[in-house]
Formats: sequence, C-alpha cells, structure tokens
Amino acid sequence: MFPADHVIVDETKFCKALLRAVEIAAQEENKTLKKVLVDLKTRVEGGEDFSAALSRHSKHFDKTYISLVKASEHTGTLGEMLENISDHLRKQLETRQKVKAAMAYPGIMFTLAVGVLGCVSFLLLAWRLPAGLIGAPVDFKTWVELARNPTILLLLLITTLQMSGQFVVFTFMGPLLRKLTDAGPDAVGLVFALYGVSGFIGVVIATRIVDSWGAFNASLLFTALVLTGVTGWALSAGVYPLMALSVVVWGLGFASTNSMQQVRLVAAAPPLAPASVSLNTSVLYVGQGLGSAIGGLLYARELLYGAGYVAAGFIVLALTMVLLSRPRRESIALAE
Repeated sequence: MFPADHVIVDETKFCKALLRAVEIAAQEENKTLKKVLVDLKTRVEGGEDFSAALSRHSKHFDKTYISLVKASEHTGTLGEMLENISDHLRKQLETRQKVKAAMAYPGIMFTLAVGVLGCVSFLLLAWRLPAGLIGAPVDFKTWVELARNPTILLLLLITTLQMSGQFVVFTFMGPLLRKLTDAGPDAVGLVFALYGVSGFIGVVIATRIVDSWGAFNASLLFTALVLTGVTGWALSAGVYPLMALSVVVWGLGFASTNSMQQVRLVAAAPPLAPASVSLNTSVLYVGQGLGSAIGGLLYARELLYGAGYVAAGFIVLALTMVLLSRPRRESIALAE
C-alpha cells in the first residue's frame, strides 16, 4: 500500500495543474478544448475519479491513456503517470513536426525543379521546332484526324505509361526513403536535389543528340535510362546510397522522355501539332494521377518494396511501345 499523504500530495498537485489548464483554456479560441477541460474540472472537484471523467470524453482522449491514468490512481502515481504521458505526447508531436519538415523541403525542391525543367523544356522545344511551322486550327475536324492517326495514339500511350510508372514511386519518394532507409530530412532532400540536377543534365544531353541520333533513338535511350533507374531503386530498396544512385540515373530520363515525346508528336503530323502536343500534356497528367493512385494503394498497404517493381513494370510496357513506334524510314536505315 502507498502512504495516504503521498496520494493526497499527488492529487493536490494534479488539481492545481488542472485548474491552471482551465485558466489557460479560457483564453484560447478553441471552444471544444475549453468545454472539455471545464467539464473535467467540474467532475474532479465533485469527487469523480479523473479516469472516469476522461472516459466521458473518449472521442478526445485515447483509451490507452485513460487506462494508464486509472491504474495510476490505484497506485498513487497519478502525477508521475501524467508526466510520462505528457513526455510521450510531446515526443510524438516533435516526430510529426520533423516528418512534416522532411516532406515540405523535398516538395519545395521538386516544385522548383519542375518549374526550371518546364521552362528549359519550353525554350528548347521552341528553339528546335522547324522554322515556319504553322499548325492547323484546333477544331473538331483536327481532333477526328488525330484520333485516326495510330502513330499519335501510340505516342500518347507511351507518355501515359512513362508517367504512370514513374509516379508510382515519385509521389511517395520521401516517405519511402524514410521508411526503407531511415533517411532524415537532409538525406531525403539530397535525393530530390540530385534528381532535379540529373533531370536538367538529361535535357541538355537530349538537345545535343536529338539531331544526330533522331528523336526515336533519343526517346529509346532516355526511356531505357528511366527503366534502369527505377529497376535499380526496386532492387536496392533499403540501401540509401544505391537508391540515391538509381534516382540519379532515373532523373537523366525523367524530363527528357517527355521532351522527346513532344518532338516525335510534332514530326509525326506537323499540321496536328497544336492538338497532339496539348493532348500529350493532358495524358501526362492522367499518367501522373494513375501512378500516384497505384502508389498510394501500395503505400497504404505497406507494400513498400513492391512499389519499385510495379513502377518498373509500367516502364517496361512503355519501352515496348517505344520499340513498336519505330518510324519505318529509320528501320530501313538501320537495316542498311
């Protein structure tokens, strides 16, 4: 048994703390918190056990904590238990704040990287478009012609598959790195930074080789780089340095594949370029949404290692479609 004076002192300290909490809550705008604390104070002052008062607000207090409080009331260690619970909740809050910070920094880096890559892609596309190219007005007839063009439809399918595969992983890259490798905010941010720099380098390389290689061969190269990087991510899951290296390889093809898709769409049917390029942007977002949805399902079910393999499967399909889209004249040239 515990000494009665110990229990009385413990309860007295608790009541003072509760009164102080009610005073503070009275100054807050959170009406729910104020109402709950005032009710707790009223019930405890009326002789009701603190655990019983808490149980009346089970929507706001965890049942585990209520059980711990109830047990501490019987052992005379209520004050100590409340301090332990407070420390635990404080640590939980700090962890959540760190996770939010870890997610915010990569998000900012990604937004900046996408913005820079988008501007660069636009400028390079404008630079490389054939001089004097004038597109046909985008009317209903244009869309009908586009729908009847199998090459354009195949290219749009490639874009969808490429984006779907990448965003199975990319949308959750930060949380995946944290769970698979225990990477901190700085380590996660570094991977996103490497991804952005690698993407920029890939676009520069694409503009250097597209004239001599041809858009098809360049598209094949950068899709293969994406597949290599995503496959490396899947195989090295859990090993931070290898996953970061895989992201670098993946990044080389990330923006370049879409740039090559736009070049190929323009070349496939120049008069339909305004419609086909705009539609390519639309299916790009469709692919991102589809990939993110699949990635979300896998992440929610803790299938963290499987995400990379699912992503690789999409990219394999995309690469297969790229091979099937080989222009006839290029096939003849290679045969010779």
